[in-house]
Amino acid sequence: MKKFLLSGHLAIALVFINLAVFLAFFDFKNFFGLSIALAGLIIYFYNLRIMGKSWSIGIKAGKLVTEGFFKYIRHPLYLGCIIACIGLVVMTYNFRLLGLLLFADLPFIWFKSKKEEEFLIKNMKGYADYMKKTFMFIPKIL
Repeated sequence: MKKFLLSGHLAIALVFINLAVFLAFFDFKNFFGLSIALAGLIIYFYNLRIMGKSWSIGIKAGKLVTEGFFKYIRHPLYLGCIIACIGLVVMTYNFRLLGLLLFADLPFIWFKSKKEEEFLIKNMKGYADYMKKTFMFIPKIL
């Protein structure tokens, strides 16, 4: 079970479940929600590009990336996903999607990021020091 939770398969399944629920209730007339979702996707893909070959679906130790949003937070791709999901909830006014975000997506992202960090502390030089300088999802202020 733990192996499944850490694999990319659950992440892919959650993406498709989110899309299915979203498409069932989607409304492009809500531009505020659409702009939030697009902002989340921009954050995600901008930082994905910065990660380059260090990105993988599974957990692996690559090069420590500290450019872009990584300079301020450890998980900007997850932050982008969270913001995009919030935008989808606002765009659809859908409590099912909100429930999915609160009770499936956020716990999964939290669990996966904690497991990634445990692995990276052990297997990536400098990661423990990097953790001291940054927060997980929200930048330090001051």
